[in-house]
Amino acid sequence: MVYDRARKKTEVPMRDFECFCGIAKEVSEETGFNYKDVKIILRSFLDIIVKKLLLGIPIKIVRFGRFTIKKYIGRTNNYATIETHYIPRFVYSKNIKRLFREEFSIDG
Repeated sequence: MVYDRARKKTEVPMRDFECFCGIAKEVSEETGFNYKDVKIILRSFLDIIVKKLLLGIPIKIVRFGRFTIKKYIGRTNNYATIETHYIPRFVYSKNIKRLFREEFSIDG
């Protein structure tokens, strides 16, 4: 689901692969680089991010955000036991948050 400017939900039927290819196409058109080369570069970029996170190394992309690993402490209650585990986490930069606040602000 994606929200349009009028804050209404609109369906966007797009699989992950189509989204990735769409981004690669836009980068290719904007930069003038070959589409296949851009796809290789983007895929390598994402693979490197995942590899670094698996090693526990946080990644900061200036003016965009940072990828980190968050540790969740295990706990037990009457119904289930949740073991300690780690998940990847993305924190948006102040710049991105500001841009979204400006773009989607509700005019009073």
